[in-house]
Amino acid sequence: MEYSCNASFRAERGNREHGLPRDPAHPHALKAVVVDDHVDGGTAFAMVLSYLGCSTRLLTTAYRLPDALRSFMPDVVFLDIALPGISGDEAARALRKDPSYSKLFLVAHTATDSSLLDWQDAGFDLHLLKPADVEMVKAVLLEAARRAGRLKETLYAPALNAPASGRRDSMRRPG
Repeated sequence: MEYSCNASFRAERGNREHGLPRDPAHPHALKAVVVDDHVDGGTAFAMVLSYLGCSTRLLTTAYRLPDALRSFMPDVVFLDIALPGISGDEAARALRKDPSYSKLFLVAHTATDSSLLDWQDAGFDLHLLKPADVEMVKAVLLEAARRAGRLKETLYAPALNAPASGRRDSMRRPG
């Protein structure tokens, strides 16, 4: 199943302080795909992304991911690892083999501690532990925007390496 999530509310501040559009309907809004088989959790996360100014799509299986990537052309994909059928790891590996998706910003968005996963070997750029702290999500979106060439300044985000809310493994980058 595929859902579009453009929440009916708008962020008061959103990403405006960083030069990103805060309205998901804006033609230059950051585009995000969330792949999560837990519909309620995926919908809630997609709404947070929408609130932060992203135009989002929610998929409940990785089977439709290639179609969504071609039609929607997202800047970032938040991919659950433990998906039925095609796992998030398998989907990430397949995407990394396709040269047209080599620069796609892939985030493993899971409820599993990153030390137990081979998310780096699968080709993910980051691991974001569920439930994600909003400040961490903002940092990920800003990094995705920087990589997509939507931010002129270089992102300085100490939050990418710092634990959020006392949680040890909120987000990790390779290396």
